[in-house]
Amino acid sequence: GSGRVVIEQEPGSSGVALIDHYRRDVVREFDARGRPATGPQEDRVKPVSSKAEVGYVQLLSGYWTREFVEELCLYPQKGVHDEQVIAFAGAFRELAEDREAELAPSFW
Repeated sequence: GSGRVVIEQEPGSSGVALIDHYRRDVVREFDARGRPATGPQEDRVKPVSSKAEVGYVQLLSGYWTREFVEELCLYPQKGVHDEQVIAFAGAFRELAEDREAELAPSFW
């Protein structure tokens, strides 16, 4: 594929079915896989939140930027949409893990 897509996978058979649907019908040209969510959402957001608070996160400017930043600032208020925040945290986790793998010592 030409890229990787990681989708947060809900528990149970419905999560498996959704990932299968995306792989077959939505993003078949990509390397798509599910990743089970672990722990409370607030805990999953903390790593990217702490990096953003000290200026280590930069965003491209676009039509979506203002709404995205507003959602980030309002998180975790009840009744406020948080889908972008959760997706952002998941993307950060994937990139951080890739970076850790790149920096890991090689013993080949």
